Amino acid sequence: MTQTWSRPDLTWTASNRASATLEGAWWSWAGPHGGLVASLALAAAEQTCPGQQVRELSAQFLAAPAEGPVELEVRPLRLGRSSTCLAVTLGSGDEVALAATVLLGRSRPGMAMQAVPAPAVPGVERCPEVDLPVALAAFLQNLDYRPATDTPLLGGHPSAEFIGWLRLRDHSPLDAQVLTVLLDALAPGLYATLTAPVPIPTVALSVQYAKPAPVRHSGWVLGRVTTRSAADGWCVDDSDLWGADGRLLASARQTRRVLDPAAGR
Repeated sequence: MTQTWSRPDLTWTASNRASATLEGAWWSWAGPHGGLVASLALAAAEQTCPGQQVRELSAQFLAAPAEGPVELEVRPLRLGRSSTCLAVTLGSGDEVALAATVLLGRSRPGMAMQAVPAPAVPGVERCPEVDLPVALAAFLQNLDYRPATDTPLLGGHPSAEFIGWLRLRDHSPLDAQVLTVLLDALAPGLYATLTAPVPIPTVALSVQYAKPAPVRHSGWVLGRVTTRSAADGWCVDDSDLWGADGRLLASARQTRRVLDPAAGR
């Protein structure tokens, strides 16, 4: 039976320590989906500081956590009335698998602008349904995706970019945790230029959250991922997500390794 996204279930064992469980339904290549792991750190930070809204997450993936229990620890770096910065680590076994900082801040009335417009593409109802390669990455069973351009996956295309509509199959509200997962759910832009899949794991992820959508808003978002540079076994991707109303929801930059499957590294 297909499993779907569930809210990160954190069990607090102390005022700054929590535990959670990673499920195999969210695996990608040799480890869990990076966006899901980062969302656990984000959940711990949000629950530690409920009076402020998350503004930015910066995460470094240090090791691949094993399936099963993980431990999180939250440490304040700055506690302020208008903004707070927290350090979060996620451990698996005896290893620190993820180190993150989370910036939170209070909202106040002020200037609002739309700096990054959504690309002009067909609406989701006019885009084709596709079967995702679940055998390649198990976490894809939790997603629906409809490409909004004709750029093929692994088609040797000259442009390293994908644009498409995506959603979690249970239509979870688009809060910061869900947006973190969806930003990392898009295929690396480099996959448009390649003709065979290779592991391209994320080493560092930085997410900036725009004014959040209302909790009632769920379903499809428009995503765009572009590989900005690729050289020497590394690449950098930029990603954006927009709501169905064209409003920017979140943006990310990912530093990734491009592994050689033949050499195993």
